[in-house]
Amino acid sequence: MKFVNGYCGWQGNKNCSPFESWYVQFTNAIDGTSFRKESIKIDPPVDGLNIYPAGNYIYFQGYKKGRTSYKVTVDTSIKDILRTNARRARNGDDGRRHRRTEPLFARRNFRHTRPDREADIFDLFDKSAVGQGQGLRRYGQDWEAYRSYMRFQYYDEQKRPKIPGRLVINKSQAIEAKPDEMVETRIDLSEALSGGFGSAIIEVEPTVRRDKYDRTKITAWTQATQIGLDAFVDNEELVRFATDLKTGKPLNGVELSIYRTAKRRRDLP
Repeated sequence: MKFVNGYCGWQGNKNCSPFESWYVQFTNAIDGTSFRKESIKIDPPVDGLNIYPAGNYIYFQGYKKGRTSYKVTVDTSIKDILRTNARRARNGDDGRRHRRTEPLFARRNFRHTRPDREADIFDLFDKSAVGQGQGLRRYGQDWEAYRSYMRFQYYDEQKRPKIPGRLVINKSQAIEAKPDEMVETRIDLSEALSGGFGSAIIEVEPTVRRDKYDRTKITAWTQATQIGLDAFVDNEELVRFATDLKTGKPLNGVELSIYRTAKRRRDLP
């Protein structure tokens, strides 16, 4: 088995981002049963590192620093499915040099939380050294209005829909950023919730733009509730479950509706 090449994000990528995965390619499929992460060394270390083989590739995921060169060493003890070892160890800059950073990102653009699990906190991650402006809106349940806004939010101003909801916070917040390192900033959502429950839309933008074309922005719908919903559907029926997120027990008296219809059904105790 021979080493072929190492990549960042995709083959031919010349501008490696800290948020892109690395992978190295071999001529044969890797034997997953004998694969050991200890056979691979990365210098400097990568936080939250996850290494796994798939086919004739080995993938690397984790939190990398910007403007940093990483050296990946693959030991010859790695075997392919024919139980043959790699011909020689690979020692080189397979991780590439990260030349740029993305200022802001969040785990997802929809978050479903429980009030007893810090539901009034939104996690934001960034690699910039500037502050952030944030807008927080109390919101109802019109999912279609939110989807429409997300679909057209980067259109020209004449075509862009208004963000739904009522504005409750519009402020700037400093972040304790370290250049080229990922930091977490927590945003309090309690002012947009009613007694710890409800839905809110949050938008976060950097206070300093890189250039006039920079449209960096995080938009997310967050929901704080104690009710968990599951649904299974086929060609004839839809089966739904409402459970208590604290205990996992089924709930009675929960009103459910199918999206875009007026039909409702109420489960009685």
